[in-house]
Amino acid sequence: MSGPLLPLLEYGASWLHFVALVTGAGAVLGRTVLSSGLSPVRRDALHRAAGRAARAAGMLGVVAFAAIFARQLVEFRDPFAPLSEDARLLLRTDWGAAWRWGSVAAVVALAGFWGTALGTAHGRAHGQTPARAPGPGATSGGSPVRAVGWVVGTLGLVVTAAYPAFTGHAAAGEPRAVSIGLDVLHVLAASVWIGGLGMVVVGLRASGRAAGDGASEPGSESTTGAGTLPADRDASALVHAFSPFAMAAVAALIVSGVAANLRMMDSPAVLLTTPWGRLLSLKLFVVAGVLALGARNWRRLTPRLGTPDGDRDMTRSATLELVLGHVVLVVTAILIRTSPG
Repeated sequence: MSGPLLPLLEYGASWLHFVALVTGAGAVLGRTVLSSGLSPVRRDALHRAAGRAARAAGMLGVVAFAAIFARQLVEFRDPFAPLSEDARLLLRTDWGAAWRWGSVAAVVALAGFWGTALGTAHGRAHGQTPARAPGPGATSGGSPVRAVGWVVGTLGLVVTAAYPAFTGHAAAGEPRAVSIGLDVLHVLAASVWIGGLGMVVVGLRASGRAAGDGASEPGSESTTGAGTLPADRDASALVHAFSPFAMAAVAALIVSGVAANLRMMDSPAVLLTTPWGRLLSLKLFVVAGVLALGARNWRRLTPRLGTPDGDRDMTRSATLELVLGHVVLVVTAILIRTSPG
C-alpha cells in the first residue's frame, strides 16, 4: 500500500477509535446523568439522541479495530509469504493478543448498544410506550433489554479504552502497571470530557430549535402527562449536570497527561526539538485553548442561561469548544504513532 491511503490508514484508524470512544462516552452520560434535570419532553429527546450516538459508536468501534488490524498487517507484511500466514503470525504476537481482546470488546459494545434499539422495538411490539419519568434522575423507557444493553455496551466501551495503553508508548514505560494505568485514565477522562460536551451541544441545539418554534420562551412551560417544568431551565440544567463531570475529567486529564509525558521526556527541550515533542506542544496549545474557552463559558455564559441570548451564546461557544476538542483527537492520533525518541 502506498500513496495517500497509507497515511490515512496510519492515523485514521487511531482517530476513528478515539471518535468511537468519545461518542460512546457522551451517549452514556447523556442517557444517565445529563438528562436528569430536563423537562420530560427534552429528556426523552436527549435519550433518543444518546441511543443513536451509542449505536454509531458501536459501529465506529468495530470499523476502527478492523482498520487497526489492516494497518498493522501492512507494517508486518512479508511480501514473500501468503497474506493469510502473515495474519496468523500477527495474531500470535503480544500485539495480536491485545488486539483480539480489544476487538472482542468492540463487538460486545456494538451488540450492547444495538440491544438498546431492540429493547425499544420489543417494548413497542408488546404495546409498551416510553414512560414519562416522574422526576429528575429517572429515565424513559424501562425495558429490561434496553437496560442490559446499556450496561453491556458501556462495559465493552471501557475495555476498548484500555487498548491504546497496551499497544502504544505506555506499554514500554516502567513500572508498566503505572504507565498503563495513567494512559487508560487519560483516555477515559478525555472521552468523558469531549463526549459529554458533544451531548451537551446536542441538547443545547435542540433547546434552541424548540425556542425558535415558540416552545421555550422565557417563563413558558413544557407540558406532558407527567407534569410541567419551565422550558427555559433546560439549558441551565443540562450545563450544570455536565459541569462536575467536566471538572473531574479535566483534572484527571491534566494529572495523567503530565505524569505520563514527564516519564517519556528526557528534558523539556524535546518539546521543540523532536517531531514527537512538537506534536505534544501543539496538543497542549489546543488543549489550553479549550480549557480557556470552557472557563469563559462557565464564568460568563452560565449565569446567562435561561435567556434567549444566553442560550444562543452558550450553544455557539460550546460548539467551538467541541470542535477544538476534536482537533485534539486528530493531533493525538498522530502523536501516538510518532516515536518519542
